[in-house]
Amino acid sequence: MNEAHRATYLPLRKWLAAGMLIMTNLSASAQIVGDLPAQSLAAALLQLQREAGVNIIAPSEVLAGRNAPAVSGRVTVKEALARVLERNGLVAEQVSENTFVIREQGARLSKDIRQ
Repeated sequence: MNEAHRATYLPLRKWLAAGMLIMTNLSASAQIVGDLPAQSLAAALLQLQREAGVNIIAPSEVLAGRNAPAVSGRVTVKEALARVLERNGLVAEQVSENTFVIREQGARLSKDIRQ
């Protein structure tokens, strides 16, 4: 890996080392039948990414001690994410067709993560 690539991936490595949720693969606009019980935010995001087949990246310190409300009904992945995050002061930023990064409202993502 050359120096330019190393510099680009360095912030992402820091996120990964911080303990994050990452995973699978489906269109973010696909309708899913939501049946997420009220639970910890980390558990809700893991269940959502598993059921919807999307990637969700979130620093563990942002998720710690936060809970998610129940979500049910036919919703898009974006809608489900908005519902589980809204009471926690968090937002999901879509960085590719099927990848979302969770961040605190008002916080900005590193330009490197969006690429």
